[in-house]
Amino acid sequence: GVDLDWEYPGQRAEDNIFRPSDKDNFTLLLKDIREALDKEGKKNNTHYLLTIATGADQAYINNTDLENAHKYLDFINVMCYDYFNGWMHQTGHHANLHPSEKDTYKVNSGVEAIDRHIEAGVPADKLVMGIPFYGRQWAKVTSAKDGLYEQAREGGMIVAYWDVLEKIKTGNYKQMYEESAKASYVFNATDSIFISYETPK
Repeated sequence: GVDLDWEYPGQRAEDNIFRPSDKDNFTLLLKDIREALDKEGKKNNTHYLLTIATGADQAYINNTDLENAHKYLDFINVMCYDYFNGWMHQTGHHANLHPSEKDTYKVNSGVEAIDRHIEAGVPADKLVMGIPFYGRQWAKVTSAKDGLYEQAREGGMIVAYWDVLEKIKTGNYKQMYEESAKASYVFNATDSIFISYETPK
């Protein structure tokens, strides 16, 4: 099948061209691809999947017509990560399940992202919550506490999961878990490094 990751219809991402007509054109594009896949599938009695990756915030919902678009889709992969990311010089959970009691910015959470999609008209059984197999690391964190929701001079770069585990093995990183957010993180107070990452918990 086909999986589309358009970042993002109707809004700026890194270097994409975007316009208001993206909202309707995205749905029309999905319709055309679905029809082409169904036509091809009839030749060999096969159902080809059509899926998309979606943004987790309200801006994504506002710039798409998911209520109609989902009719052409088998399922939707919601990008429930990068809430705090490399553009920010503020530490935070990058893939928390629930809102954090400590987050004064009220950035985002996995539950809120899924709820937004359901409220936009997407059936729950078509939604897949995306979980990152990587963390976000901030350096030169100005903190006397545990590094969470603190300023940092170096933004949240991507760090591989295996690399986080290796760092923990050094004994220099204190492992922590915020219960309200259902999110894990580590902090190296000596080197002022904060990492938000996913754990089985």
